[in-house]
Amino acid sequence: MTITYINEQFRKRFGTLGEIYTPQFALSQYDAIEVYAVTAEDGICEVTLDRKDADLWSVYFHLRSGGVECVADFPAEHLELAYNYANHVSSYTGWPIYGYTKEVANG
Repeated sequence: MTITYINEQFRKRFGTLGEIYTPQFALSQYDAIEVYAVTAEDGICEVTLDRKDADLWSVYFHLRSGGVECVADFPAEHLELAYNYANHVSSYTGWPIYGYTKEVANG
């Protein structure tokens, strides 16, 4: 299964709202999905613990070696779409989903 296929299936089901990026590494290099509220100012994005301050919701793939890679951004008013994307990817990969706002069960 490729990330291209996974993303195409997501777009067919949920539409084109938000930005989805191609990960830098093979899927085998990742082991979890993380969803965070992010503020964006002057081209600088930072994770925020206060969801009401969010300018957008970012979805990250967690690298087995440590660190994360941003793979999708969704508008602040579409938190559920960010989690829909995370759940969609998880349904193919089996990865757990984590975030500052809530932890979501697979599926």
